[in-house]
Amino acid sequence: MAELNNETKTEVKTDIETKIKKEENFNSRNSSKDSFLTILKKNDYTVTKDPYMEVLDDPSLPLLRRLEVIMALDKVNKQYGVYQSFIKGFERFFNKKYISSEKVSLFEVGSGLGGLSREIEFWGRKRGVSFDLNLYDTQEDVLQVAEELLASQGVNVAKHIASGNYLQDYADNSFDYVISLHVIHHIRPVNEAAKALKEMMRIAKKGVYVVDFHKKWGSVTLFKVWNSLFGINQDLSEDGIKSMQRAYSPEELERLIHNEDPSLANQLHFKSHFLKPYWEFEFVKKE
Repeated sequence: MAELNNETKTEVKTDIETKIKKEENFNSRNSSKDSFLTILKKNDYTVTKDPYMEVLDDPSLPLLRRLEVIMALDKVNKQYGVYQSFIKGFERFFNKKYISSEKVSLFEVGSGLGGLSREIEFWGRKRGVSFDLNLYDTQEDVLQVAEELLASQGVNVAKHIASGNYLQDYADNSFDYVISLHVIHHIRPVNEAAKALKEMMRIAKKGVYVVDFHKKWGSVTLFKVWNSLFGINQDLSEDGIKSMQRAYSPEELERLIHNEDPSLANQLHFKSHFLKPYWEFEFVKKE
């Protein structure tokens, strides 16, 4: 299985450094696209008012800094089974609708460098499943690197850059499956997060599978201990704790979705875990 090894990281860094001067105004021109907090705001809420703003929520970060954090996160997600756990849940969900030999369009919201889609592609190849991968993110420069990096690993993707209209740019049933990992808590405030889930359901032809952090008693303390025991670097440790502190409860999200559209009640399901600090969201669209 392909990995983000040191040689690949060096190649990416060298390539990006040659582009920085040509794109030195990129961040200033595109700062409105660098964060889900900015993309989705409907009022005066801004990233500077969020006490739990994470590294990748900061639109002023240079590209190389963001890549450093995203690559470190990708490594942790592989090493500690985060991707594997997601795929296990997705496989259970996926098997409900999959028809052998069909090509499956997959749309990842908040993809970053596409690590999750890459792992799903490798998983699919072992099972004879062909995916049409689509990466969706607010960061255009990161998506460009993702496309080149994944191509070097034999994985082809289509890039989708978020606009101010967010998922409203896409028609109903645009993609077979819509997925997302550890992204929903970045969308502020909670009513906008619920709307984002509802939009994912609208553009999905077959279903939606989402996993995100679940703040509950003891979860923040447990996260701190886990980070210390396994030597997680400072950026990821601090951001992980902030993610847990700002995470939404599945009950709150479910209530907001049901209040807006009661007809969805029998099609979606939130699943929480007693010992695990995350929840799963499954939506299977009716035929």
